Amino acid sequence: MSLAEHLKACIKTEGPLPLELFLEKVMTTTQDSYYAEANRFGKDGDFITAPEISQLFGEILAAFQAWLWELSGSPDANEMIIFEAGPGRGTLFEDMHRSWRQICPQMAAAPVTFLETSPYLRNVLTSRFSGLDIHLAKTADNLPEVPLFGVANEFF
Repeated sequence: MSLAEHLKACIKTEGPLPLELFLEKVMTTTQDSYYAEANRFGKDGDFITAPEISQLFGEILAAFQAWLWELSGSPDANEMIIFEAGPGRGTLFEDMHRSWRQICPQMAAAPVTFLETSPYLRNVLTSRFSGLDIHLAKTADNLPEVPLFGVANEFF
């Protein structure tokens, strides 16, 4: 069933769709949704974001979060979580992680949770960061109750 047919069927059975549900469906939930199978980022995609332009963006965010880590009492890697909402291909995280390895090894060693609903992008992230303690989530409902150092670039 195409995305258009899927939306028509949902509207026919459920009535008008709330904007949140409509966006979820057109962005991630069906085979022909926007992020389902294609690489949408960078010069060969449909748009570009700051992390795709320069690694400096991620380096600055990593330095800021390392400062927040210090202000938070310098928790050990197993006492915190790194979190990114809408990580796309993981370019921002990769730049931040590279910086943390140099300036804050505890953050580089902490478990990471990516809030990503696209099956295509979840596979990209799993492959790209196979050597790290990576967790994939579809919601932020069940994050552990530990210090969270997060970023949500262009997510909201």
